[in-house]
Amino acid sequence: MRKLIWQELARESPIIMKEAPTLDMALERLAQAVARLESALARRGGAALSAEVGEGSAELQRALDDARAEYAKLSEVTGLVSQRLDRTINRLKLVLEK
Repeated sequence: MRKLIWQELARESPIIMKEAPTLDMALERLAQAVARLESALARRGGAALSAEVGEGSAELQRALDDARAEYAKLSEVTGLVSQRLDRTINRLKLVLEK
């Protein structure tokens, strides 16, 4: 689905599309990193993690928190980019209709 959206946008606005694949790839990598961290936490067990005071588990929790914070920021940026693209597409449609 994303690929079709990017292809459509690339035809309508190639200038905007220069950064879009990079952003999409960054979001994908971040989602994969968060999934790996959550999987590692699940394997170690929630109760075991809270009972364990070692530096390794604290470091893992910090990394997960950092990844979630970065994901939230990127999600916000993606929303802004989406809004701008929608406005640009609508303006292009108006220009093409004239």
